[in-house]
Amino acid sequence: MDEGADIIVVTSASPFVAGKIRTRLNLAEKAVRAGSIPVLYCNAVGANDSLVFDGRSFAMGEDASIRGICGWAEEALSYDSVSGKAKRVLFDPLLQKAEFAQENQLPGSDSFEEIRRAIVVGIQDYLKKSGFSKVVLGLSGGIDSALVAVLAAQAIGRQNVTCIAMPSRFSSEASLDDAVELCRRNKLRLERIPIEAPFTSYLDALSVPFAGKPYDTTEENLQARIRGTLLMAWSNKFNALLLTAGNKSELATGYCTLYGDMNGSLAPIADLYKTQVYGLTGYLNRMAAENGQTEPIPESIIAKAPSAELRYNQKDQDTLPEYKVLDQILQLYIEENLSMEEIVNLGFDRAIVRKTLEMTGKAEYKRRQAAPAIKLSKRAFGVGRRLPLARALHEIE
Repeated sequence: MDEGADIIVVTSASPFVAGKIRTRLNLAEKAVRAGSIPVLYCNAVGANDSLVFDGRSFAMGEDASIRGICGWAEEALSYDSVSGKAKRVLFDPLLQKAEFAQENQLPGSDSFEEIRRAIVVGIQDYLKKSGFSKVVLGLSGGIDSALVAVLAAQAIGRQNVTCIAMPSRFSSEASLDDAVELCRRNKLRLERIPIEAPFTSYLDALSVPFAGKPYDTTEENLQARIRGTLLMAWSNKFNALLLTAGNKSELATGYCTLYGDMNGSLAPIADLYKTQVYGLTGYLNRMAAENGQTEPIPESIIAKAPSAELRYNQKDQDTLPEYKVLDQILQLYIEENLSMEEIVNLGFDRAIVRKTLEMTGKAEYKRRQAAPAIKLSKRAFGVGRRLPLARALHEIE
């Protein structure tokens, strides 16, 4: 600007993070105020592995007003340097033509819409660039897999989504009914493959070495690994990419089974805490209701207590702190990089904080082998956060 520039053009490949568009606009405004010249911000569109590029390129005038701003994943914006006017350029790949749009796509205030769009784009581009057109996922009747199924259908069309229910002796009738109802509402294909026969065969094969040993996480994980094997077999046979439905709370604490429910090629909601999963689910249902449509996710799925159903009467909170507390601690530790003492000083119970950080530290080996997670926060597992597998847990010392 000191050399007399007339305009600033910023070419960027800035990955999506919820709320980041506001940061970009604020930075551009500072540049405009400093030099009294327009700023054109051009951002990448699409997704690569875990990263989503939301585009939303914009032109800001010398008075810091937004002259034009693209919507999600829109690729072009024209700017007239004489008049200072900008127009969105909308491409129609089928008709192979472009048209101009005058109205701006100003960022909304609901972060869940941003998150929904990011996940949809992440799924679309991951499949396209990996050479897949179909997905498969296990449908337990719980909220995580229900949300992934709905988002996958939005991304690639319901005809390309196959859900597989794999009930066991511990599965409730209500969970299977919920899975059926979800697929009915969203017109998704549902297959049912019970795991009782292979589970019994494994128990018989291990009956001698396991004699006298109580039922524990060994048998629980065995069920998850049977399901993971069946899903991978389906993926191989029908050339359908396997989506895994784990959330960030589970991945952080290791409340997931390696080579079981962690099986998959992409983890669409692995950068969403459990409380955010509920929030996004509620948003999808509200939007559907406001548009006069059937809510995609049944209330019975949202209302019931989360459970892996790997033993009788199992609940997530048998192992984990309440999600409302757990997620706050995890966010402070992972995203804000606070120490145990700093988190405790904010009013959290020391024993719960210690347990949370210990579980998170011990689960690093699982995360190293996890499917890539679509990045939604400023610090996601994988691309955003990777620690040594073998290390002392200095966080709790």
